[in-house]
Amino acid sequence: YVPFGVTYEKIGTIQRRLAWPLHKDDTLSRSGRPTGLNIYFVPFYEHVSRSIHEEISRHHDETSVG
Repeated sequence: YVPFGVTYEKIGTIQRRLAWPLHKDDTLSRSGRPTGLNIYFVPFYEHVSRSIHEEISRHHDETSVG
């Protein structure tokens, strides 16, 4: 059994890593250069979030069987 806090910490780290390109995108936008990153980022982010959630559920099911 993995304490939820540990898993939550990992997700937070992943989310910060994923959010990093957005911060760079913000600086580019302010300089007046158009970027299309946000268009691609959102579906990708949702997909990753869903994968993480499924992984947690699967892990929880496996550990709670015994």
